[in-house]
Amino acid sequence: MNILIVSIYHYIRGGLERYAFSLAELLREKGNNVSFFSMKHPENILSDDERYFVEYIDYPTIAEEKGIIRGGVDTLRRTFFFPQAARNISYLLDDKRPDIVHIQSLLHYITPSILYPIKRRGIPVVWTLHDYSLLCANGLFFSERRESICTRCLGRTPLWAIFERCKKNSISASTIAALEMILYKLLSVWDKVDRFICPSRTLMEYYKKGGFPEEKLVYLPNFVDEVSPKDLPREKKIIFSGRLSPEKGIKILLELASRLPEIDFELAGTGQLEKQLLENRLANIHLLGYLTKEELFDRLNRAAVTLFPSIWLENLPYSVLESMMLKTPVVASDVGAAREIVKDNETGVLFSPQRLDEAKEKIITLMNDTSRLEEMGRKARDFVLENFDRETHYQRVMEVYNSV
Repeated sequence: MNILIVSIYHYIRGGLERYAFSLAELLREKGNNVSFFSMKHPENILSDDERYFVEYIDYPTIAEEKGIIRGGVDTLRRTFFFPQAARNISYLLDDKRPDIVHIQSLLHYITPSILYPIKRRGIPVVWTLHDYSLLCANGLFFSERRESICTRCLGRTPLWAIFERCKKNSISASTIAALEMILYKLLSVWDKVDRFICPSRTLMEYYKKGGFPEEKLVYLPNFVDEVSPKDLPREKKIIFSGRLSPEKGIKILLELASRLPEIDFELAGTGQLEKQLLENRLANIHLLGYLTKEELFDRLNRAAVTLFPSIWLENLPYSVLESMMLKTPVVASDVGAAREIVKDNETGVLFSPQRLDEAKEKIITLMNDTSRLEEMGRKARDFVLENFDRETHYQRVMEVYNSV
């Protein structure tokens, strides 16, 4: 097949881009031709398709340089429907002639304007949903101001997003995001997508509740490459990897670290809370910053436990799957799709974010029981190998392609 993958960023910013590149590699291994449509960016990985990419835009910089009014006009012109994106993808479609278009992300920067030239050519469209962006103004079902899950806009006109300042804690950004959702619903834009792939059952259920046709929703979890764990001695350390942001449960992590001063906590990642952590971190908190995959895996191989304290409705976190692949048990909050992966007291331990005393005791008990840690690690790896392997994912994704 000739397959076109659409993703806003053409470099690895997080799990979404990691999946896009991994999928492209897998498809090519099986003899398919893969092209990309994306946005130009200084950090982009080199691509022969870059001549088709849309121009890079940095909305905060535009607002700062041009002011609220002029910057706002430019933002509005780019956010809803972007003529350059429709024009450029038309050139790509005519040159590459894809059999299918597989979207990973497009909102705000590429926009659904590309769906019109795609459907005019009769090309099927599949979209892997990595978050709740088609249902929620900030894509997370999470109120940063309240630091809690919020689904008030689910199935409703998203006016609450404006009052709550859900997008970047900004009334203007939240208004644009809400208007975007309203406009696309009025225009029935999502009817132009033939299948929506849901990597977790949790996410799939929310899209059903949000009014998306059940027959268009397909459960298909992401895959992880098989990596052999190193036979290294486990240290009395807990590791966290991910964005340093409120929805990731950083406050919970800090509270547990304060209650477990004898255990070192390693934090791999960057984010909006990094400066605050640097200024006020505890003696047993160690900020590692951004790590390459090899560096992260080395840390995971040495840690006794991975902590996953996320408090939003996570989709399918790579950090959990990769930890389990390396036989490092996961202690996770019982929220979102984590409960689909972490089987309590089998492949890891679940805890309630409201019961941190109980979480503390579970961590102490687990870390003091070497044989239990080893057994959980073996079961965790077996579970990932059985349910998230490359070959099964390829077969399933080709079934989705062929179905449309």
